[in-house]
Amino acid sequence: MGGWDQEDMSPGAVGIEYAINACVKSSSPLDSRVSRDLTAKKAIRFVPKSVESPPLHVSLTSQRYKLQAAKCLRHNSFTQPFGTISAIATQPEAHRLHPYGAVIAPSFIDISLTFNPAKSGISPPQPNAVSLSARSYTWHQVYPYQIFPDLHERPSLKEPICATISVDVEYSKIAWLEHLSRSLEDENGENASPTFYSSTLRLPLSFSATTKTLLPTFYSCFVSRTYDVRLRLTFGKQHVTIVTPLQIIAEA
Repeated sequence: MGGWDQEDMSPGAVGIEYAINACVKSSSPLDSRVSRDLTAKKAIRFVPKSVESPPLHVSLTSQRYKLQAAKCLRHNSFTQPFGTISAIATQPEAHRLHPYGAVIAPSFIDISLTFNPAKSGISPPQPNAVSLSARSYTWHQVYPYQIFPDLHERPSLKEPICATISVDVEYSKIAWLEHLSRSLEDENGENASPTFYSSTLRLPLSFSATTKTLLPTFYSCFVSRTYDVRLRLTFGKQHVTIVTPLQIIAEA
């Protein structure tokens, strides 16, 4: 961490260094008590191999991650909602790196979408925009962490160092599937739409445009590096936001 030709998104006060240290001792043949040590150090840069961990357990009360979200959709602020859009994301597969930080292959993030129209005859909407971004977090403190810093339920007074990574976004028109609803009455006792719609949005996570060095996800007592992915779906003036953990591992 630190010292790469391309920025690795680490603060200047935090660094992890691998180096080869050499020491040569010489003594005088006339007096063995007189000696001199010659030392040298050569720093080396590489990304150590890491193994893939299971997906994180993200609670509904998580302060940092949000795997599901819902929003009432309106044409404007003065009209009744014409439906509700819901999104549930699964944690993407781990990103795999070469030993020197290059991405081997992109991973994907899958989002399950559901649209419940307020009444019959309303077609499911298409998003006006889809934005995707990734962020790196460098956690560090003087005292050892007692829990994974990104999973702590109580926000810490010491915020991590955050950096944004550019992500290419490629998506096609959402193909909605129509289903019959089990209940035909809403909470007010009025007839609701007899149908609802579902779809799955699959987005590739590609960091080909980034000029930064990606480090693998790791945890230690004093320093940790984590990542997340932020997805924002825009429907008119309403937004649905998903935040999911992203794991990055290094191959041998």
